[in-house]
This record gives sequence, C-alpha cells and structure tokens, in this order.
Amino acid sequence: MYTSKQNLPHEERTASEPRGSDLHTVKIRSVKQVNQDIRVFKLGIESGPGIQFRPGQWLDVHVPSVPKAGGFTITSPPEAALPPEDNDHAGPYLELAIQYSSENPPVDWLWQPPDILMHQNLNVRVGGSFVWPPAEIPPETIEGAIFVAGGVGINPLISMLTHLSISGPFPRKVHIIYSTKCEPLISPPEILFLPRLIALADRHPSDLYLQLHVTSIERAKSSVEKLWACDHLRLQFGRVKRVAIANVVEGWRREEVSPKRSVGYVCGPPAMTDKMVKCLKDMGLPKERVFCEKWW
Repeated sequence: MYTSKQNLPHEERTASEPRGSDLHTVKIRSVKQVNQDIRVFKLGIESGPGIQFRPGQWLDVHVPSVPKAGGFTITSPPEAALPPEDNDHAGPYLELAIQYSSENPPVDWLWQPPDILMHQNLNVRVGGSFVWPPAEIPPETIEGAIFVAGGVGINPLISMLTHLSISGPFPRKVHIIYSTKCEPLISPPEILFLPRLIALADRHPSDLYLQLHVTSIERAKSSVEKLWACDHLRLQFGRVKRVAIANVVEGWRREEVSPKRSVGYVCGPPAMTDKMVKCLKDMGLPKERVFCEKWW
C-alpha cells in the first residue's frame, strides 16, 4: 500500500519538507552496535558555532562515494550540538541511530567496520517539520503529552524527551508508549534507547510514565518479566491496542489534565501510525494537537 513512497530516495520523499540552507561538515566520533540491526553514531561538530535544530528533526546525510543523501533522524537533544560552556565537555555533537538496510546505499556505507568509519567526514543538512514544541502552541500551556513509538520510530521522540528533561517546560503528565519486536534472550540494553528512557522515568518519577510493548516473545513472558524488572517500566506483551491510549487519556481526566490542552506525537510504521493517530483523536485530542511521522 505504501510501496511507491517507500521506494523513493530520501531527498525526493521529503522534497516538500523544510530544510536548512547550510551544509555542515561533521566527523564520525564513535560507532556503537546496539544490537545486530542498529548502530548509534556520534558525529562530532569540529568547528563553528555548533548546529541548531529542533527536537525531532532529521539530517540529509551525504557519505563519501554515494551520490544521493540518506535521511536519518537526530536522536540527541539540541543542547548537545552547541559549544560547551566548560572544558570538560567532549565537544558538540549530533547522534543518529540507524537501522541496517542493504537496499539503502548510505546505510550500507555506514555498515562498514567501525575502524574504517572512525574519523571520516560527512556532510549534513537539517530538515523536517515533526518537531517539539509544536508550532503555535506555547509549550508552557501543554498539560499532557503522549508519545507513541513503533520500533525505530523512537528516534525523534528520544530527542524531544531528552530536551524536555534538560530545558523544559515539562508538561504535568508525560506518557511514553513504545512498541518493539525482540527475541526471548535479548537484554534491555539491546532495545534501542530503553536504558535512556528508564533513566528519564527515574528522573521524573511523578510525571513521566513509560510503557513498553514487546512483541514476538510471548512464549518467554516469565523470564523476560524477571530480567526486565524495574521501578518505572510497565512491561506489556503484544501490540499497542486502543485500550492503552484510552487508559492514558482517562487517567488524565481523573487528574484534571485536559485532553484538549494536551498533545500527541506518533512515529512508527505507516499502518501503526495511522491507527494510533485515529485513537488519539477519538479519545478527545484535537486534530491540530496530534502530530505524526511515518518511517519507511
């Protein structure tokens, strides 16, 4: 159903999206293998006043010897891309989490051995409109926020959530619903950004709630529950259903958090994204306060 858009190169697929005018040079500073399918890259900003962007935006990434740019969401907060105020900081950087695809030439290039990639220069340009805070909504007026992610759809949301934790203002209630596939023997650090999300929930125990929906491991529920036991993580098995959204919104109403003064952000596969956006609107969030981005 989505094949025609899925097969378009990144720059063509996002041609109508806003883009910055500047092309920046960054250097691969580190490559971390999160699991067999995902790598996290730290790109050092070697000169200039840093790179400004809004949480949720992506980069056009030009890698050597590949004619067309790849598109990858920035997972670090904007604060990390600015010059440090002290000498203890390692320097400004951008972070990307990239899922392997042999059919994507820039990704294929980035899956070379890390020792070949280290210190290579890349050219990047900031773009995208799926951002926090939402346009024309003062962030200090937002009472509740729900972030729904499917798989690597967590990428723009982790930038938003980290920024909120650093700089605020933090809504009264923030709910994260994160759905991911995994194997029975996978450990929490192998789930993209799960340790970072748990740390955020620990830092905001009274106003940030984390719910992880794990698919594909129903036969190993008991062992997974023991392995992943922690105070601020609610573990669910199976896909995100309508009732998960309904429970959040009903909880808001009990605590006098108005859905009409709240926002919803959804990022994931197209079918899941469409379903969750409809659920949020059905539960009383105004359509102009529900935002989505689909990954292909």
